[in-house]
Amino acid sequence: MHTLFSFPFSCALAVELELTRHGLPYEVRHVTRGRATRVDGEAFAEVNPKRKVPVLVLPDGERLTEIVGILTHLDTVHGPDRTAAERRRVLEDVAFVATELHQAVLGPLFDPSAPDATRADVVERLLPPLVDILETRVADGWIGATRGPADAYLLWGLLLLRHGAKGTTDRPHLDAFVARHLDEPDVQRVLARARRTLG
Repeated sequence: MHTLFSFPFSCALAVELELTRHGLPYEVRHVTRGRATRVDGEAFAEVNPKRKVPVLVLPDGERLTEIVGILTHLDTVHGPDRTAAERRRVLEDVAFVATELHQAVLGPLFDPSAPDATRADVVERLLPPLVDILETRVADGWIGATRGPADAYLLWGLLLLRHGAKGTTDRPHLDAFVARHLDEPDVQRVLARARRTLG
């Protein structure tokens, strides 16, 4: 049994999607956010001194704490057979989503302490060229041709942008990418569970 430490609609959603797609048994332990981040009444720092989700505890007890490492681990151990070149491509894809979308765009966009000017700069300057790149890459099969870890991670990011920066990702291939994933029963189950947790 894997144990995933998460809070709803964090990037841990991508990890849960991958666990579900690989048919792995897992439980989700919900972390409360705020000044005293906690899980089941205990300080989350005891689980992860970095105080960030996701944390994935493997069946043997090993703890993984960085999303790039977690997603590439799940793909390496439970995903399809890949050549060395294909594995490098998976790592490249996941790292691109992590640095260019997650950290550079979604981080400041959803940071409640970020100044309005910072959020405006993200939407006006950083996001449009990134969306153009993602549209081209999805159209070319860079992401989306197979169900890999970058797909789950990108889906999470695009869903957040549709919520927090409406209209910024409206592109035909990105729209089709999201629609394909939202039609999948596994994705529907994971999203429904996240919504229920929010109340």
